[in-house]
Amino acid sequence: MFAADPSFKKRSIATLNAEAVAHLKAGDDLRCVAAFAKVFRKTRDNHLTHKDLGICHSNRAASYLNLGLFEEALWDARKAQILAEEKFRRERGDPSSDAPRVYMKAFARVGFAHMGLKEPRLAKIAFENGLKMDNGNVELKRGLEEASDAILRDLLHGRGTETLALPASTHVGGKIGNLPHAAPLHHIHPRDMLPVKLLTPFQAENDYHLKDTYNYMTVQADIRLPKRHFAYLEDVARRTKYAAAVKAAVARLHADARDVRVLNLGCGAGLLAMEALRAGAHHVVATDRWLYHATAAKENLLNNGFSDDQVKVVYKRPTDLAMLRDVPISCNLIVNDIIDDGLLASGIIPAFRHAVNSLCLPDAILLPSSATMYAMPVEMRVDDVCGIDVSAMNQYRWSPTYTSAVAPGENAWIPLAPPVEVWTFDFQNPPEESEQRRVDLAFEREGKFNAVVFWYTLHLIDDITITTAPVGFGPNEGGFNFTNRRGFDDDDDGDDDDDADDARAHTERRPTSMHPSAQYLPGEIKVAEGDVVPLTCAHNTVGVQFRVDDAEYIHVHKNDASFPQYHFAALKDTRRAEAYDAAIARQIAKINERDPRNGAHVLDVGAGSGLLSMMAARAGAESVLACEWHGALATCARRNVAANKMSSQVTVAHADVAKLSRGHKGARHEGYNMVVVDMFDAGLTGEHVMWMLANARKNVVTPEHVVVPAAATMYCMGVEAYTSEVCGFDMSAFNKYRWDKTYETVRIGDVPHRALTKPKKAFEFFFDGSQTRGKGRESVLRMETIASGYMNAIVVWFDLHMDEHETITTAPFGIGKGGALIE
Repeated sequence: MFAADPSFKKRSIATLNAEAVAHLKAGDDLRCVAAFAKVFRKTRDNHLTHKDLGICHSNRAASYLNLGLFEEALWDARKAQILAEEKFRRERGDPSSDAPRVYMKAFARVGFAHMGLKEPRLAKIAFENGLKMDNGNVELKRGLEEASDAILRDLLHGRGTETLALPASTHVGGKIGNLPHAAPLHHIHPRDMLPVKLLTPFQAENDYHLKDTYNYMTVQADIRLPKRHFAYLEDVARRTKYAAAVKAAVARLHADARDVRVLNLGCGAGLLAMEALRAGAHHVVATDRWLYHATAAKENLLNNGFSDDQVKVVYKRPTDLAMLRDVPISCNLIVNDIIDDGLLASGIIPAFRHAVNSLCLPDAILLPSSATMYAMPVEMRVDDVCGIDVSAMNQYRWSPTYTSAVAPGENAWIPLAPPVEVWTFDFQNPPEESEQRRVDLAFEREGKFNAVVFWYTLHLIDDITITTAPVGFGPNEGGFNFTNRRGFDDDDDGDDDDDADDARAHTERRPTSMHPSAQYLPGEIKVAEGDVVPLTCAHNTVGVQFRVDDAEYIHVHKNDASFPQYHFAALKDTRRAEAYDAAIARQIAKINERDPRNGAHVLDVGAGSGLLSMMAARAGAESVLACEWHGALATCARRNVAANKMSSQVTVAHADVAKLSRGHKGARHEGYNMVVVDMFDAGLTGEHVMWMLANARKNVVTPEHVVVPAAATMYCMGVEAYTSEVCGFDMSAFNKYRWDKTYETVRIGDVPHRALTKPKKAFEFFFDGSQTRGKGRESVLRMETIASGYMNAIVVWFDLHMDEHETITTAPFGIGKGGALIE
C-alpha cells in the first residue's frame, strides 16, 4: 500500500484526507481505509497532529463497518470519541465547532461495531449514552431500536443472559455479635445485607460518620410512629386475637395459683397492657422504645383507671431493660408486639432473647410462642399498557431491602411455584446464630422469576394464630391453585358466589396492619413448568434474605434507590390509562382535521415511562417531545419508545420542563400545539404541576394549544376520624397524634370515619391557563352539615376532566363524579 505510493508523505494531511473522503463517498471502502492509513502514517512518522483527526478516525470506522471489520471499527470509533471530547473541551463555547457532531457520530459507530460483534447489550449502552447528550439524533435512535430487537432475539433463543459481576454473597453464618467499639463504621458495607457483626445503638449514636443520620432518623421515627399506630388500633383481627391469647395465658397461670406479672414489649398506646390487667394480671411492665408511644401508653392507662401500683411504663429499648431498675420482679408472661411485615426487622428476636435470659422466669409464657415463615417465587412485571410495550420499566424493580405491604391479586404478582416453609422460630429458645438453608422451588408455571413473596404465621397460644399470608395461601384456605392467582377455585362449577364468600371470609380474618412482603432478586430468571431451582434463604436474627446462587438473568436489575417505584402501580391502573388514551386520540384527530398541514406536535410534561407520548404517536402526532427530569425514568422512556418502533416520532429529553426553551433539548422552534400531563398526586397540585404548565406555556407552547387533561375540579368533605373506644378502653387521648402539617394519601375506605358534611366544590383548575388567575387562591366555603360530631379532618379529592367526553375521579366510595352522593 505504501510502496505503491511512496511520495504520499509529500502531500499535506488535508490532501490525503480529501482523497480518503472521496473514496468513502464513492463507496470504495477498501481504498478509503488505505487512504486513511496514509494519513495516520504521516502524522505518526512526522510527529504531526491535526484538530480534525477525530473525524478521520470516525470516517475510517464507517468504512470498516461497511467492510464487516467490526473490531477495527470499534477501535477507530473509540479513538474518535477521545479526540472529539478533547476538541470539544478546547472549543467549548464556540457555536461553529463541529466537535459535538463528531462526538455523537462516534457513539453511533461504537454502537454499530458492537452490533456487528454480536454484542447488542453493549451496543444499547453506547446508543443510550449518545442519546443522553443528543436526544434527537436519528442514527442513534435507529441504533437503539435495532439493539433492543437484537437483545430480544438473543433471549428468545436462550442467548445473552447476564450474571452478576461480583461472586455470590458469602455464607451467612456464625454467632451474632456486636462490632468492635472502634470499628471504622463508615467503611462497613455488607453487600448481602446480613452481617453477623451487628451495629449497636451506642455506636450509631456516637460514631462521627453516622450519628447525625441516626439521630435524625430516630427523631423522624419518633414523630411518625404514633400516627402509624392508628392502623394497629383499627386492626380488629390482630387486636381480638392478641386479647384472646392474653386472656388464655392469664387464665392458665391463675389455674396454677400464680400471680401474673406481665412484661409487655412494644406496648404502643398501652392496649395490650390494659387487656392483661383486665384479664386479672397482678402487675404489668409496659415498655416501648419510642417516646411518644410510651407517653401515650402512660396517659391512656391513667385515663382508664389503672394506677402506678398496677403498671409501670418504661421508655427504653427492649434490649436495654435491666432487672430491678426497670423490671421490679421476674415476669411469668411476656407479650411481645414488636412485629413488622418482615417479622424480624423490628427486633423481635433480640427482644425475646434478652427477656428470656434476664427478665423472666424459666417457665414463663411467651406471646407469641413461635412463628413460621413461608416463601413463594413470583413474577412481578408490567409488560404492556393499552397495547404499548412498557417492559423496560421492569429493570428498575429494586429495593435495598424487602418491600412491605405487598398487595395480593392479579394486578400485583403471579405465583410461579407453591409456597415453601423456610423457618420456624421458637421464641422460647430464640436463635443466637445466623442461619442459612436451601429449599427447592418446584415451578408449575412458565414465567420470569424476579421476586420472592414471603409471609409468616404467628402462633400465639393454643390454637390462636395470626397470619400475614396472601388470601388463599393461609392455613386451611385450600392451598395453592394456579387457575387463579389469588389461590381460590376458578372452575366453571357454578360456585362463584361461594368463592366470593370464601374470599370475604378469609379477608375478614386477616390483620389489616400486617401484610406479606416481597424481596426483589438481582434480576429476572426465565423458568418453565417442571423446573426446580434451589433458593438460598438466610437470616441473621434481624433480617432475612432470599437469593438464587449462580443464576443466569434475562436482565439484571438497576440498583437505583431514587427510582420512583409508584410508577409500577400507576401503570397497572388500566382505567386511568384507557381514559388518557381515548382523550389523546380525540384531541389529535381534531388538531389534524383543523390543521392537516402542520398536524399535532405534542409536549409530554413529566413523561415517566413515556406511555402518554407513545399514545400520542400512535394516535397520529407528527412529533412528540417526552420531557422527564429523572434520569432513570428518561432512560426507561427512551427504551420503551425504541421497543415500540416510535423513535422517528418521539424524542425523549432528560430535562426540567420548566426550564425548557425552543431549539434546545430537542424542542421545536415552532413550539407545541398540544400538551399531555400526568403528574397529579392525591392533592392534585403537590408535584408543582401548575407551575410547570405555566412555564411550558410561556416558553415552548403555542397560544392555541390544547391540554389533556383539560381541567380538574377539587371537592372536599368534613369528616370525623376519631378513635374513642378500643376494646372497651378509652383511647381518645391518642387522637392528638392524628395531626399533620400537610395532607396525606389514604384509601378513605380503610380509615374509620363518619361524614359530617355534604361534598362541596372547592376549586376549578383549567390547565391551558385560560381561566386561571394568579399563583394561588384561598376560598371560604360554607359546608352543609348532615351529622353531628367532632370534625377533625377534611377529605379532599378531584375530578380530572380529560376533555368534554371523559372524566375520571378519585372520589371516595359512595360519591360519584361532580361530588354527587350515590345512593
